[in-house]
Parts: sequence; C-alpha cells; structure tokens
Amino acid sequence: MPLSINLGGNILRRFNLFIDYAGGHIILEPNNHFHDTFLADASGLVLTAKGPDFRTFEIHGVVVGSPADESGIKEGDIITSIDGDSTDKYALFQIQDLFKQSGTQRRLTLRRGGQTLIVSINLRSLA
Repeated sequence: MPLSINLGGNILRRFNLFIDYAGGHIILEPNNHFHDTFLADASGLVLTAKGPDFRTFEIHGVVVGSPADESGIKEGDIITSIDGDSTDKYALFQIQDLFKQSGTQRRLTLRRGGQTLIVSINLRSLA
C-alpha cells in the first residue's frame, strides 16, 4: 500500500527535492538550510489558509494568555495585512514564520465581520 504524506514548506526548504517519476522515487537531499533551527510560534495564533488560492488566512484558534490573546485577536478574524503588506503575497508557512520572531512587534490588519481592525502583537516565546 502506498504511503501518503504532506510535507510543508518548513521541512521542504531544508532539502533539494528530486522526483524520479520513472522509478517511482522521491529523493530529498539536505541543503544548506538542513541544520537551521526549528523556531516555535511566538504569537499564540492557530491559522488556516482558505479560499481557492489558499490566500485567505483565518484565525482558527488563539492560545489563552498569548500575545495574540492579549492583543484582542479572536477566532474567526481574517488577517488581511501584516506590517502594511497584503497577505495575498504569502503562503501559510511564510506567515507562520513571521510569527516565530520572538521580540518583534507585528501590526496586523484584521477583518472581523464587516469591521476592519488594526492591532499590534508583541511576539514572545510561549514556552
């Protein structure tokens, strides 16, 4: 039985990927990012990418007591920009990476129902 797996950008960027269609093999060759540290989320946001192009970023959850919670971000909010940059230029893993930079502040534009909100979130380690 074939094995199926979904490897995200946080894994794949550490490898050069070769697909051997004829042989039915995938080769992952470590690249210069292989030993990069895996950073943890510093926001408390759980995000979901939605829409036909997966460029609508909805808050799926907020960790209680986290920077996101303290900023008033709510489940169901849609992030439309980060630091003035539209989110339509990002993939989900890129946005998640922006929220791993502990010690930085991000300015988010959110859509909540018919309202547009601007909030600042001070990222910090959740450990």
